Amino acid sequence: MIDRVAVMYEGYCVIQEKHSKKFLYPNSVFIIVRKNVNSACGFLGTTAMKYKSLISPLSVLVFVFGIGMLLCAITDWVYSSDAWPIFTLSGLIVGILGGTFSIFADHKPGKNLIGSQEAYFLLAIVWVIFPLISALPFLGLGFSFTDSIFESVSGLTTTGATIITGLDSASTGLLLWRAILQWIGGLAIVVTTVIVLPFLGSGGMEVFSSFSPESSGKFTKNSRKVANHLIGIYFALSILCCLLYWSNGMSFFDAVAHAMTTVSAGGFSTSDASFLQQNNQILIIATVFMILVGLPFLFFKPYSKLLIDLFPDIDFDRFIKSKSQLLWSTIVRTKNSAERNNPSEPSDVRSNTETVKNSKQEEKAQVRQSRMSFSRSINSFMKDSLEQISNSQIIVYLLIIFTSIVVVTFFGSFQDLFDADLPQRITHSAFNVASIITGTGYVSADYDVWGSGVTAWFIVLMFCGGCAGSAACGIRIFRLQIAASAVNSYCKKMLSPHRVSHIYFNRKPVKPATQQAVLVLIFLYISTFLVSASLLAISGLDPVTSISAAAASVSNVGPGFGDIVGPTGTFQPLSDMEKWICLITMLLGRIEFLTFFVVLTPRFWTT
Repeated sequence: MIDRVAVMYEGYCVIQEKHSKKFLYPNSVFIIVRKNVNSACGFLGTTAMKYKSLISPLSVLVFVFGIGMLLCAITDWVYSSDAWPIFTLSGLIVGILGGTFSIFADHKPGKNLIGSQEAYFLLAIVWVIFPLISALPFLGLGFSFTDSIFESVSGLTTTGATIITGLDSASTGLLLWRAILQWIGGLAIVVTTVIVLPFLGSGGMEVFSSFSPESSGKFTKNSRKVANHLIGIYFALSILCCLLYWSNGMSFFDAVAHAMTTVSAGGFSTSDASFLQQNNQILIIATVFMILVGLPFLFFKPYSKLLIDLFPDIDFDRFIKSKSQLLWSTIVRTKNSAERNNPSEPSDVRSNTETVKNSKQEEKAQVRQSRMSFSRSINSFMKDSLEQISNSQIIVYLLIIFTSIVVVTFFGSFQDLFDADLPQRITHSAFNVASIITGTGYVSADYDVWGSGVTAWFIVLMFCGGCAGSAACGIRIFRLQIAASAVNSYCKKMLSPHRVSHIYFNRKPVKPATQQAVLVLIFLYISTFLVSASLLAISGLDPVTSISAAAASVSNVGPGFGDIVGPTGTFQPLSDMEKWICLITMLLGRIEFLTFFVVLTPRFWTT
């Protein structure tokens, strides 16, 4: 409705502009007013048409949330829980909202191309609208508005900080909904960091651009292909993690819920004890998957591509179609030969023999082609694997994890694990190091009593985070590498002012604009942490709780340190104001600051 009015009004202004010579008056004020009206009409029409392309993806996302709520309702009904009507009603409300969005969406092909300005606006509005939508089930279950928003924001940002206690007796629908929030949030984060942020050049992410935008600044078809590939990898890791959990002692429901929150680096658990009561096999599986999801998801692309190339016959439709075509061609040739000749004559036999020979030759050609394809697949796999393994941020990431495990194992006091032998210490150290650096937030022991040195080390790991293009949180390794190289280059230039030095990442030069974007984001990251910690301290929290809660929120880790928000505590005792400070900090840390600040600038709305 708004679009039509704006366009019609714009047309009226254009008509007036065309006939402006007939209505010229000496009064210059009238002319200025008329020009301002024309420009305002043009701005409204252009803006409405520009952001109309965002309605279609928003409607799809809303439908996904509605389906998730209905799945929770079915789960509650199967497990005989009383909360299924709440999830059913919430799902219907969200489904109607998605249908309303879909009505106003433009479904014509090529009409929903999104440029950089629309992408910024879409990211900002998604992180505002969907926490409100996902909070509906929590409101229906009796939680306050602040607690509902806090839990939904913590889930979607994969922070893992919770205000809910008594999870062991909570409804299965509630537990599944928390897991679904983190699973959807983790998938959205992976796709955003691999495709959207490199396209926007946010925080230096353009160095990982995996597709080539068109000259018009729109997303290309290749970006959709990359997104589908990432979704496939995400699904495969989730299923594999679930099966391993289930086969090593977890119940099926717990395996599904924990697989969702492990692959997304979320940290929500189905128990208040998190992983404190799990066996060593489960801890090792969780550690491996937490480390894996801290790697770039494109790291797994060569392996998935190799599986597809080595087992092409898994596509039974293609296999049956090819064999049917071969059989049909043989039948047609035999029939045509029989019509031209007497069936009783030897020529028919010769024709059949030639057909058989031709089919055998075709099969041999297919075998040779498959062998050549196999060789090419192996060569491509080796090349891609070596390229991924030689990625400097992956090497630094794994080196930090290994060093941290050694430091925590041999310098931690382990006051809560008096009878633990060396293998158990290594297991718990590796688990909690992986949980902290990736921002997962699982807990296998009360590391709050491992000593002040371990506490300080863990806070540093919170800020480090994982690799770019992963589900992990934090500043991310590549930005720390570029910042360290920039400092080194600046120090060399101070000693030799006329020296020309370049900064390299993965043996490629880093543009000055990228260096600036990285340093700006790190500045905003640290500033947000300091402001958040100061506000929490002013509100009355002790220094340890204030600093750790701010660090855990901006890094999207979840648990902090101290008696309140520590590994065995929750954020429930915080006041409403303190919870809002933490959840806003979570949002800023997850959308990487610049996305939100760009939308707030006046220039964004005038261009």
